[in-house]
Amino acid sequence: MPRLTSFTQQKLAGAGLLRAVEVLRNNDFSQGTDYWYPNTTGLTAFEVSNGSLVTGDAVNNFRSIQNSFQTVPGKEYTLDVTLSNIAGTGTLFTIRDSTRTSGNILLDENIIANGTYSTTFTALSTLSEVIIQFQDDNATLNIDSISIKGPRP
Repeated sequence: MPRLTSFTQQKLAGAGLLRAVEVLRNNDFSQGTDYWYPNTTGLTAFEVSNGSLVTGDAVNNFRSIQNSFQTVPGKEYTLDVTLSNIAGTGTLFTIRDSTRTSGNILLDENIIANGTYSTTFTALSTLSEVIIQFQDDNATLNIDSISIKGPRP
């Protein structure tokens, strides 16, 4: 009788038997702002309130926060995020390969409305970053939920 251990990971994935796992650390903000950090100084708000990450920038535009996560090069990942209390002309939502080389932007979206967004991207290296950047003064944003799922690194 064949044993389950004789299947390869590729066959299991092709059969849909392997689940995608959460790769973003502290994606539910249960650890406060741990693993989320300002990429620049000057944010007027950077805290967890009622389960959401609350951010704001009244000082200068192009302030940002980010979180790094491990990935498997060439594999596809899914981002799901729910945003609320957006104020300002927009928020640039970026996922990039952490090597910061030419062509390392995997996703670059200007979000101007509250809502839930979902997209997929393919990792280029073993480390990627999600970056949320404010596009103007007096911008605010709540991240109510965020998830990046894919193969276990």
